[in-house]
Amino acid sequence: MHMAKKNASKDSSFEIPQMEKNIHINRKHKLTAKQTKILKAILSSEGGVIIIDGPAGTSKTYLALYSALQDMLNTGRPIMYLRSVVESSTRRIGHLPGNLDEKFFPFTGPLDDKLEEFLEPMDIKYLKENLLIEARPINYIRGRDWKSKIVIIDEAQNLTREELLTAMTRASIDTKIIMCGDLMQSDIKDGGFEEICEKFADKESKNMGIHQFTFTKNDILRSPLVKFIVSKFQQK
Repeated sequence: MHMAKKNASKDSSFEIPQMEKNIHINRKHKLTAKQTKILKAILSSEGGVIIIDGPAGTSKTYLALYSALQDMLNTGRPIMYLRSVVESSTRRIGHLPGNLDEKFFPFTGPLDDKLEEFLEPMDIKYLKENLLIEARPINYIRGRDWKSKIVIIDEAQNLTREELLTAMTRASIDTKIIMCGDLMQSDIKDGGFEEICEKFADKESKNMGIHQFTFTKNDILRSPLVKFIVSKFQQK
């Protein structure tokens, strides 16, 4: 599908180019009924927030990126991938050598893995070189205005309340935000993801375009072993 040409957003200095070739998304796995519902919620609106909570192995990042790629090909909106720079509860990005891109590289593994699963290498290169897919640490978004973007906030359980508030308030009317997190795997003590899930679970939020979905251990697709491990950790 060809991507339509659009004007540059306020926080970008580029104009989205006309696609010179079709980009095909290789989806190897059939979506479950719940995943299909989430996909429809993401693609059916011009803007809004989709909050996805669930344990490991429920394909949260897979679904978020697949939805974002579909949206990008349909509308021309570039993708911004954000996540925390928390590697563990005691180590942050400043301890790593190199410039910002080099420091952030170890944290973009989930994005790169999924891109390689969905797209051909030359297509990935094309999208990155034309800034149609960018990856940035959450620390560097304050003051930016996201217009005509689809934003994936990954590992949201490792973001503070203030970081999540900053991210959610960057959105313009035609911005889509997909927030993925796992409350079982937080590496920080003052995480704000649980509060976000609680605050925006009401009908009023849904009417404003904020939709929340929860995966459980029954939605784990990675392997029976992962489902067993998660079940054990959930036992009291």
